[in-house]
Amino acid sequence: MGLQLAQTLNIVDVVCYSDSLHYVNLINGPSVVYHAYATLIQDIKDLIRLSKLHTLREGNRCADFLRSWELP
Repeated sequence: MGLQLAQTLNIVDVVCYSDSLHYVNLINGPSVVYHAYATLIQDIKDLIRLSKLHTLREGNRCADFLRSWELP
């Protein structure tokens, strides 16, 4: 949802942090066809130019806090 908002606002330089190295590698790596989230992974790749970085869970507290907010 945050990536879609960035695209809507024409924000092209976005840095995404994730504590899941597995999914960072899936998004950064070559396209995967036989994966449960293959379509979503490709959508993320196509959405906007991104820097996708792995971070430890402790470094991701701000994102966890923002995720806990409910949208109207």
